[in-house]
Amino acid sequence: MNRIRYLSVIFALSLLFLMARLFHVSIINHSEYSKAVVSQFVKETDIKNARKILYDRNMIPLTESTCDSYAVILCDKCDNLEKVRRITGLDMPNSGVEIVPMPQNKRLQTELMSIKGVTQLTIPERYFKNNLFCHLIGYGGYTNGSGLEKALDNSLITNNKQKIFTTADAKNANLATQGYYNPNAIDLSGVRLTVDMHIQKICEEIMDSDLPRGAVIVTDIETGEILAMASRPAYSQDNPVAFFNKEGGQLLNRSLSSYDMGSVFKILITAIALEEGIVNPSDTFVCNGHIDIDGKDFYCNNKEGHGQTSLEEGFALSCNIPFYSLGQQLGWDKIKDYAQRIGFGNAIIDLALDESKGNLPDTADSPQALANLSIGQGNMTGTPIQIAQLLQIVGNEGIKKPLILIDGKLKSDGITFTQSPRPTEMGVFSKETTNTLLSLMEKVVTNGTGTPAKSDKITIAGKTGSAESGWQENGESMTHGWFAGVFPRENPQYACVVLCENGKWGGSGAGPIFKKIAEEISYLY
Repeated sequence: MNRIRYLSVIFALSLLFLMARLFHVSIINHSEYSKAVVSQFVKETDIKNARKILYDRNMIPLTESTCDSYAVILCDKCDNLEKVRRITGLDMPNSGVEIVPMPQNKRLQTELMSIKGVTQLTIPERYFKNNLFCHLIGYGGYTNGSGLEKALDNSLITNNKQKIFTTADAKNANLATQGYYNPNAIDLSGVRLTVDMHIQKICEEIMDSDLPRGAVIVTDIETGEILAMASRPAYSQDNPVAFFNKEGGQLLNRSLSSYDMGSVFKILITAIALEEGIVNPSDTFVCNGHIDIDGKDFYCNNKEGHGQTSLEEGFALSCNIPFYSLGQQLGWDKIKDYAQRIGFGNAIIDLALDESKGNLPDTADSPQALANLSIGQGNMTGTPIQIAQLLQIVGNEGIKKPLILIDGKLKSDGITFTQSPRPTEMGVFSKETTNTLLSLMEKVVTNGTGTPAKSDKITIAGKTGSAESGWQENGESMTHGWFAGVFPRENPQYACVVLCENGKWGGSGAGPIFKKIAEEISYLY
């Protein structure tokens, strides 16, 4: 009897111990053991480093903002790799995980997804498929990248990895796709730009229909913030290598490239002459179609001449004769001094964006050289963004707000924001000078060479330019067309520069594009 009792106690204690152990395993350490079990079967495959997000001024993401479908090929599990190779056109290894874009053809999609070991995932795309912002944002990787991806690399790079999760067998062979992990879904840190995606889209859509080669820049006059920067032709950021050796300069950001400026440079010559008090809008000049300077004839754009014309009329009609004369009176040293204050001869944006400084000569070594420089010709060049800085000053009553592109940085919560320091503003012209200049620019649009930019929806003040480049294309001399202006005229809010590479004439080539952009922006805001 004692023996039975003794065995019963032993049995009861053993049962209690087993129950306690079961409770410990299933309840107390459930999470730990579950993870251990899963870790034996779930395999992580790193795809690429995650990069921080670029946002526009309204916190619209400009990277990682769209998704696309991809085929995930588990090469260990795939029962027909040859068929996968044929459909994708890619060479597949015999093991591991491969991620490839889903074919566009519906039949091929169906055929690919019917193969064992192939699954479909939706994965975020770094860039817009329609090439929006392609030159400004640029691309990463190839030859150190380009655009903001290159210039802001230290601010965008992370150690976080995008991953694919798969289940694996005891031999570590992939069996099935479990999902995709994107760190940017959790970490919203990045850089906020001053650009406005809606304004950028307006500019690029108009360029796609009307401007095959050229540049457009839009800025906020009061703040100096760059709202849009676009260049054409465009390229694919997902495959920049395909454009490395192509003719046409698709990879070139023309907004930051230097060109002969032609008559848009007359804005600066006029401003300096007004500021220095050597001319008034009503002062007259005689244009016979040419003028002798140091023994050489220099011609007006109208070979027949404009006759007796005031500065106001000459500016509106882009007559060259007043500006040959004003250039000689001012002298190159004074013109160069003002030009440098504005930013000619220097990069405007303090970023590694491969921005051209243009060419601002140290001297004009003869009266004839000075004559050419006074109408934006000769050995001087400028960039669309330098012209945009000049217009910002003119529209802001002579006060220079240095153009900026970076607003600040966001922390991982996507809310905490640190604004970048703003550069120091400075006075360049008086309010009286810029008010007079804006009146002259308004006449360009109402009664001068810029009438193709005249709108019945918004008032515009601007200046045309038709710059002989000296380039040859198909045996024909190339002339770049410019239109640079501000709107609305009464209280300028926006400065805009349109460059038509080989656009022939600024008025008929760039003017209508400026008008469309101004009307669309005024309708939007």
